[in-house]
Amino acid sequence: MTVRDRCGALLLLGCITGIPANAAAQEACLLTPAELESATGRAFTEGVPSVEVGSNVPLCHYAEVERPQRRLTIGLLRESSRARFEASQRLLTRGNDSIALPDVGSAAYFNGTAAGVLAGDIFIRISNLRRGASQDPEISPEQARTLLQAALDRAVAPGR
Repeated sequence: MTVRDRCGALLLLGCITGIPANAAAQEACLLTPAELESATGRAFTEGVPSVEVGSNVPLCHYAEVERPQRRLTIGLLRESSRARFEASQRLLTRGNDSIALPDVGSAAYFNGTAAGVLAGDIFIRISNLRRGASQDPEISPEQARTLLQAALDRAVAPGR
């Protein structure tokens, strides 16, 4: 493999894995590993910023300490937020129960494995809070609400 081939392969790997295109990706790292552990009962590493391929939505991935291949991901959307929130909410279910989560943002949802909050032009989504049908501890709506509120508070803080 030539140097040129290696460079092309590294560029392709960056596109596939969502390695940050710019420093703006850092803004999605809205929660601390301690906050995540408090809510989920699982330890996480510091967040690693990236961007969603195709849309450049800022993301932050937190790897589980015991199982690094498992990641919790936060996405921070500031464009088309309401439409993306509503689409995400339509796709998620919790059996026959409502996934609406009151008392945070303008609207929020939690289905046991994913959560999201809409406030103004901001949509924050958290995925892989818990793996479905896994041995992971259950996460209560209150714990999800606490995480969403902390993330929202930081997302709207001056200087962000």
